[in-house]
Amino acid sequence: GYRGERARLLATILPGTLDFGSFVSCEPVSKDTFTVIRNGGTDPLVLEPGSVASPFTILRPTGQVTLQPGDTVHVHIRFAPATDGAFDQVASVPFTSGACSDTLRARVRGTRRSVEVSATPTTIDLGTLEGCEDSRDTTIVIRNTGGIAATVSLPSSTEVQFTPASMTIPPGDSVVVRVTITPTNTGAFSASPQLTVMPCNGSIILSLTATKNGVAFTT
Repeated sequence: GYRGERARLLATILPGTLDFGSFVSCEPVSKDTFTVIRNGGTDPLVLEPGSVASPFTILRPTGQVTLQPGDTVHVHIRFAPATDGAFDQVASVPFTSGACSDTLRARVRGTRRSVEVSATPTTIDLGTLEGCEDSRDTTIVIRNTGGIAATVSLPSSTEVQFTPASMTIPPGDSVVVRVTITPTNTGAFSASPQLTVMPCNGSIILSLTATKNGVAFTT
């Protein structure tokens, strides 16, 4: 009689998911990593050049590769987004082994976010401090409209106090900050404190004005 035997085919790609993590738009975003293809079969495994959609790129191998049984090859992939977003693609590597043809696939994902923080209002006139009134306060609202948590630091001085003076705001959240001015001298008061936003070392400049009248004595 006749006897036939099929060669065992076992081509693997591990890890099957590559997570490049999250990056901030103000930082250069280009990260490389790799996955490993192994020929666990009994026939040579011929790999064709792989493909993946932007913003991912297969760096190498760039040409056809033949793996003997038991051999491996590293597939190097780069994540370099030019815009913000959450990216999720599939890297595909076609192969042939004997009479069989198929495709190995690995999931690749990563995100890029921007820091977007605003303060409302940024220009504040606190009016006139009369007589024995040494200080006056108001509030501003700091909003995080970006896609990443932001830490805001507010520089207090002898004449301007912020409460709280530092905070980390999750995406989509806001914080109410109390602003207290204590002018040292009578007359016109003005200050331009600069808020610092991290990451990315951003800044927001406030304009605070007021007038302080002295105590009037009558005889």
